[in-house]
Amino acid sequence: MGTVTDAPKVLIVDDDPAMTRLLSKWLEKAGYEVKCVYDGREATFAIEEECPNVLITDWEMPDMDGLELCRWLRNQQLPHYVYTLFVTARTCTEDMVKGLIAGADDFLKKPIDKGELIARVQAGRRVIDLERRLSQVAKYDSLTGLTTQGTFFDELQREWSRAR
Repeated sequence: MGTVTDAPKVLIVDDDPAMTRLLSKWLEKAGYEVKCVYDGREATFAIEEECPNVLITDWEMPDMDGLELCRWLRNQQLPHYVYTLFVTARTCTEDMVKGLIAGADDFLKKPIDKGELIARVQAGRRVIDLERRLSQVAKYDSLTGLTTQGTFFDELQREWSRAR
């Protein structure tokens, strides 16, 4: 996975093919690399295969809904933070609180406005950039550029486990 300055990867999860086509078209025109899946279970496989920078998910879907997907996502050990945006017709405070508790970062109400979609994804991109910079500071010594002791031992443990 490249840096956020490369074409950021967006995963769209919605059981409505017309909605996924529309969002995909808008985001691709804005310079994003987009992948679409049609339910939460498919999304889990797509995330495990190639972790996106941004996840845009519908709330109501068959099999695994957006809330379940969001909870699953926040319990994974992923290589980086995934900014999560719910696309939903649900706009009451109680539902928004449920979504935030499940791990959503933002909401976009239906019908979707193209400008608002792009602006919210760009806001997510800023969060991802900050997370990556903090991660770099935590993992590498700023004077020598070498990994910190904690990072060294984490990588050593991971490689030792893999080798066994």
